[in-house]
Amino acid sequence: MKSTPFTPSVVLWFLILSFPWSKGRFDDVKGDFTLSEPFSASKAKVTVQIESIDTGVKQRDDDLRSKNFFEVSKYPTMTFVAKSFTGTPHSCKVVGDLTIKDVTKEVPFDGKYTGVVTIPGEPARCDSTNGCN
Repeated sequence: MKSTPFTPSVVLWFLILSFPWSKGRFDDVKGDFTLSEPFSASKAKVTVQIESIDTGVKQRDDDLRSKNFFEVSKYPTMTFVAKSFTGTPHSCKVVGDLTIKDVTKEVPFDGKYTGVVTIPGEPARCDSTNGCN
């Protein structure tokens, strides 16, 4: 059982008013993952610095950082802490607590562990998909 720091990628799809779906990403994301035997004892935590949001449109990014949405000045981070892992590392469901603006909701993620990159200095790689409201 080894704890592996990794640099996850967090991509955001969002809909504002009646505009088409927009895509953004967070550039400052840190995580720690422990792959355990049994797999159900694995652990994961991801912290996102919300200030790092980048949708490609500065005005929209500033609005998302404002009190209208994330209120970064008061709530600078969002976190995900895994509570359970089921399945196998190659096809799993991870359930955990997602906290945004001091509000915590339990959310499920379908994912797969793709292993540790062997290039020195590179982080572990993990894939996950989810939609949450």
